Amino acid sequence: MERSTIVRVHEGLHARPATRFVKLAKGFESDVELVKDGKAVSAKSSVKLMLLAVKENQEVTVRANGADAIEAIEALIGYLENPRAGLDDESEAGEGGSETAAVAPASEPVAPAAASADGTPKLQGVAASEGVAVGPAFAHFPPEIQGPGRQLQAGEIEGELERFRSAVASVQA
Repeated sequence: MERSTIVRVHEGLHARPATRFVKLAKGFESDVELVKDGKAVSAKSSVKLMLLAVKENQEVTVRANGADAIEAIEALIGYLENPRAGLDDESEAGEGGSETAAVAPASEPVAPAAASADGTPKLQGVAASEGVAVGPAFAHFPPEIQGPGRQLQAGEIEGELERFRSAVASVQA
């Protein structure tokens, strides 16, 4: 079963809306796909959804196969048609969403960065995919490029200007 719609999600399915769309899709047993321009990806993978690069006002098709396919399609179409989907202050269903979308689990609100006990800031956000990456971070500041600092003598200026004009003329020819 499938149904097409125009995506009304503000700015399309970037990180936050894609993650919330995936959470909603994972609430259904059916296999769910999102199709754009003939390319189909699993609606249960944030990374694949973001690689599909769905923008606002583009047409997509939601495809579902399984016991709860109708409910899945209704809920996901309701999400895609909601301009406030993916914004911090919206509910998962939003206005005009289907009843199925209204019972979807609400995500944790993103809190502002808090400080840990030792005073260092703690980063919080919505992950695009599961997992942890730990490693050192390095700041690279390349040295500023400096010329040789050669100064021309008064008698050399005319000769250098002539060389410059000659070079410009040969490039223009």
